[in-house]
Amino acid sequence: MIVPSNLEPNTIASSLEIPLEWAEAFCKLRQCNRPWNIPMTDWLRVQYNAISLHKKQPKMLKTIISCGWSLLDIYGCFSLAPIRRFEYMGLMVIKSQQEQVVSVSEDCIKLQRKVGSVMGFYKPLVSSSTRALLHELN
Repeated sequence: MIVPSNLEPNTIASSLEIPLEWAEAFCKLRQCNRPWNIPMTDWLRVQYNAISLHKKQPKMLKTIISCGWSLLDIYGCFSLAPIRRFEYMGLMVIKSQQEQVVSVSEDCIKLQRKVGSVMGFYKPLVSSSTRALLHELN
């Protein structure tokens, strides 16, 4: 499975066999300008993480979706301080470029660094009314 380069949500959704809303969120994130309150290095990392999950780990993406993780869990952040409030961060914000998704359950996404260490990412426990999708920050 390859992510089409034209960033058409319908094409991505059918190619990866994911819900249209997930393909739309990915496309909006890839096409939007960097929000003013996210430093360029962090924005590039978020973009890399999103592309990597879709292109290099589409099976893990499908597992994330089938395990009930929400768009906010993966692409969410605190709207006023997206890089400063860890308890609001979605996976794309908190994950480093050196980490790969190695397992997914309903409660935890396990990330493994190239050196072998593993960490767990758990669903944020904060209210969804205080969170925003990254592409909604502009």
